[in-house]
Amino acid sequence: MKLKKKLFFYLILGWLFLFVGNLQGVGQQYRVSLLTCDPGEEIYSSFGHSAIRVVNLETGRDQVYNYGTFDFRAPNFVLKFAGGRLDYFLSVSTFDRFLAEYNYFQRSMRELELDLNQQQKAALVEFLEINYLPQNRNYRYDFFYDNCGTRIRDVLENIVGDQLVWHDEEQEPIEKTFRQLIDEKVFYMPWSDLGIDLALGSRLDVDATPREEQFLPDYMEQAFSRAEIQGDGPTRPLVKNERVILDFAPKENSLGLLNPYLLFWIIAILFTATTFIGFKKKKLFIGFDLVFLES
Repeated sequence: MKLKKKLFFYLILGWLFLFVGNLQGVGQQYRVSLLTCDPGEEIYSSFGHSAIRVVNLETGRDQVYNYGTFDFRAPNFVLKFAGGRLDYFLSVSTFDRFLAEYNYFQRSMRELELDLNQQQKAALVEFLEINYLPQNRNYRYDFFYDNCGTRIRDVLENIVGDQLVWHDEEQEPIEKTFRQLIDEKVFYMPWSDLGIDLALGSRLDVDATPREEQFLPDYMEQAFSRAEIQGDGPTRPLVKNERVILDFAPKENSLGLLNPYLLFWIIAILFTATTFIGFKKKKLFIGFDLVFLES
């Protein structure tokens, strides 16, 4: 009887070790990283891009989860994009395909490998797969608060919880408005910059907090580099390794000959000169006044 009890005990113990080993293996088979891509030349790519790379170390499957996908054929695409009224969705592609696109357009790419534990990796992959289901993948894009970058941050916070500490206090203490942050990226695209200014209006002049600055991918990349995971064993940096995947020299950009800054200066000079001439000759240019005021 005692022998049967011992055999039963060892059998249960063996199954327990096997279960724990398989559970650990679920997390260990993945490598998860943040991809940050430099801006492109089109308005929709001028702010850069973020995506999640997941490598299955057992099967070799290498995928990129991309929250920055949209339909170019959407009516009034540019206006909806500038005004933050465009529908986006989560897409999945192979890393090779993702890499080929950015290599073709000569946009630099960097990778931050995340030091998540085994259960966190498994939970993150499961979350992404559920979010990729047709009924879940679509979302209403918001320029500042819900875009391809902030979605990744929010997913990570959902998985890691309060153990994820961003250390925003280490951010460079320079207050910037949303307008200043946008101008960093699209100043050389003056017509697009003007369109965004008109579409978003006064909300651009609000000072952005360090967290809100993360709507720009390079600011979020910096935030990931500062972050730590606490309360899960010894405190450790969120980022385990970092590497440059693509590295291209920055492209020289110019405002071009015809831009709104030059146009508005011409209008201002024309208006001032006409007003001065009218004052000197004591003459009213009614046609000019009507055109200017009507416009």
